[in-house]
Amino acid sequence: MERIKREINPEEEVNYRIQRLKHLLADWHDEQPDHIIDSLSSDQDKNFKFRKTWFIAIAGELGEIRNDVRNGWINMSTEDEMILNDYIKMITSSEYAFQREVAQDDVDTAKIIIDRMIAILEGKL
Repeated sequence: MERIKREINPEEEVNYRIQRLKHLLADWHDEQPDHIIDSLSSDQDKNFKFRKTWFIAIAGELGEIRNDVRNGWINMSTEDEMILNDYIKMITSSEYAFQREVAQDDVDTAKIIIDRMIAILEGKL
């Protein structure tokens, strides 16, 4: 089977990544829910930053940014690339993903990383 190649506009790709990261900050609630909300929950609004789902979404977006850096569409310092890689490795580890509850420090750190990535993508760092 032949692979389909799509033309990438680096500027559009960067703008898309910025919007996705801003969505993760703005459209997910900061407060901790008073009960466990899982995928099967009947709750209408499941977008809480204290859910593992939020961290899975972050890992996905940061992984795409890492790919864009590798493809040369996004410029990032070596230090920031190391921060990005280390953070992805941490939040996708089995210990982090499955064996502990999300704490306020986890949410705060994620927000710092996302803010930093947005600043990098917007050319402010």
